[in-house]
Amino acid sequence: MVKDLHKMLEVSGEKGPFILVGHSFGGFNTQLFAHRFSDEVAGIVLVDSSLVDKCPEVSDSTLLIQVALRKLGAMRLLGELGMLPVPESVLLDGRSKEFLYRRFYNKDQQSELKFMATVDEQHLKTVQKEGLGKLPMIILSSRAEEKEHKDWQTEQDALLQLSPNSKRIIVEDAGHYIHHDQPKIVIDSILDILEQSKGAH
Repeated sequence: MVKDLHKMLEVSGEKGPFILVGHSFGGFNTQLFAHRFSDEVAGIVLVDSSLVDKCPEVSDSTLLIQVALRKLGAMRLLGELGMLPVPESVLLDGRSKEFLYRRFYNKDQQSELKFMATVDEQHLKTVQKEGLGKLPMIILSSRAEEKEHKDWQTEQDALLQLSPNSKRIIVEDAGHYIHHDQPKIVIDSILDILEQSKGAH
């Protein structure tokens, strides 16, 4: 996906360096892109980025069961009855529930989930060990994630180690989809990185 993104930017004719904004799993891709193509990145904004070792285990059998439950509508029924083994924060967030209940779950999505929980995490460990130089970074973290992961804020803090030129903001009154619940803080963060990048160039 990182290579695909790089190729799309190349053929688009747009010239870097770019400001990358990555939400959830996109936070993985953003970090990987900035590590691999460091000269083409002016800064990054991580929006409630996924964390290494926090991805659920994904197997072919569990994915097969999920697909069947979705097609039958049973996933929605079990969810409304509170019988799904998923974090409470997922069922309290309308967009997360929508994603959980959606009737389709194609092969690309299945492959992406499996890749995220295996190969991506191994690559991310290398990136986080080597860091991203002095790249300007803003890390936005949802307060809501604490309900499921008590150490969420501590582990989000660890992302600050990627660059000495980074800061983190805990976003109140927002679920996992911060860009929907509190869009202004995401926009302001992007503009902040833009100003920093102007100063650097």
